[in-house]
Amino acid sequence: KQSTPFPFPPSRTPAATGAKGTVLLIGNDLSPRDCVALSKVAKALALPLVLVRTYGFIGTCRVQSATGEFQIMEPRPETVRWDLRMNETVLKGAFPALQSYVDSKVPKLADMDVQQHSHVPYVVLLCKAVKDWMGKHGKMPGSFEEKDAFKAMIKAESKNFGDELNYQEAVREAYTAYCPSVGVPEEVKELFARDDVKSLTAESSQFCILLNSLSSYLMSHADMPPLNGSIPDMTSDTDSYVALQTIYVEQSKKDLADFTAIVKENLAKLGLEESYVPPATISTFAKNVPYLAVVPSKSYHDEVEGDLSEEDKEGLMMQVWDPYESFSHSPFLWWIGMKSAEKFHLSTGSWPGVNYEDEAKKKEDVDKLSALMLEFFQAYGVDVADMDEGEGVSKPVIRAIAEELCRFNGAEMHNIGSVLGGVAGQEAVKIITGQYTPIKNTYLFNGISGVAGVMMG
Repeated sequence: KQSTPFPFPPSRTPAATGAKGTVLLIGNDLSPRDCVALSKVAKALALPLVLVRTYGFIGTCRVQSATGEFQIMEPRPETVRWDLRMNETVLKGAFPALQSYVDSKVPKLADMDVQQHSHVPYVVLLCKAVKDWMGKHGKMPGSFEEKDAFKAMIKAESKNFGDELNYQEAVREAYTAYCPSVGVPEEVKELFARDDVKSLTAESSQFCILLNSLSSYLMSHADMPPLNGSIPDMTSDTDSYVALQTIYVEQSKKDLADFTAIVKENLAKLGLEESYVPPATISTFAKNVPYLAVVPSKSYHDEVEGDLSEEDKEGLMMQVWDPYESFSHSPFLWWIGMKSAEKFHLSTGSWPGVNYEDEAKKKEDVDKLSALMLEFFQAYGVDVADMDEGEGVSKPVIRAIAEELCRFNGAEMHNIGSVLGGVAGQEAVKIITGQYTPIKNTYLFNGISGVAGVMMG
């Protein structure tokens, strides 16, 4: 209710400094009107915001970024894409140190005993296989039959395939050798076309400066990003594994030095200190190039007061058909119910069902909430059937949800609160540390059926 309730100067906001934000606003079970006001304050001050609500057996966690999007450079993905560059090493000479190591190992294979032979890293075996195949065929395997023949060639070179785990690993990972490395995924390259990446200013974020630098780096490094330097676990003797790891780490350091030089050059052109993008941030970015992402974040007040875009409508339409055991308990339907309850509160100043014991008032609130839900579904282009056919949105399903929300009347349940507290805590840690990927707008937990979903509208 104050025009400047938070005394944080604009010059120290995350958007201005380019640093990870340490100031985070959290609103818990505020009225919709207060949520709108807080959302506007957060946007004006460029501060991230987390809004949490427990409403009977339903709970929501709404995330709003400081700048309209989350720029992700350390997502910590569950599945790691190992960048071993075996194909590029053999075919393009892109990794001389690895090629030299392979060349030093291959001549000794024939004279090794079973123990030594079964502990040669599969990276060496695959580099050898690529070279041998190219010598015979002049091109990498393309058809299904050729790929099977490539694997059979590797298997034939083992002394006892059933006992040699390294050869089994080589066959399993054969595709990483005959296919080029992923390099920079297309979804990351698409970020290069953004205006705030192509045209840097002294106000540009770290993320945009680093993306611009990456684009320049790729042009001078055969379209390959800085090497990560990590290698997966594999069957090997200790000396061979350490030697292989050292080769990748040293190449990674060289690549990082080249990339850092480009970043510093960009900072100098912008008149910014090198400390604006610290070495640790450059290193983190370089190691996570395949996973870089931008997650759009719509402010709460824009969602409440603004119009729905066609893109939002398409995304929400897909969520209608998310498979759940009971369609009437799908998170999307209850999200519409919660949005309708918030709209009810904005117009009346109270949650629906405040006079639940009064049958006439109860029916009046249920009717009004059902009408609001129907308006939302129609606005989103969702067909609403007159009868409940077990799947799809219907008027009986809408009314059942409205009756339940009126029965809740905004009551806070301790068990739902504990779930949402945990979710909100995780989202707060993601935002503050800049690690992992925040939810895209709204997470909803349906405690009636124990299901949850993320609503992107």
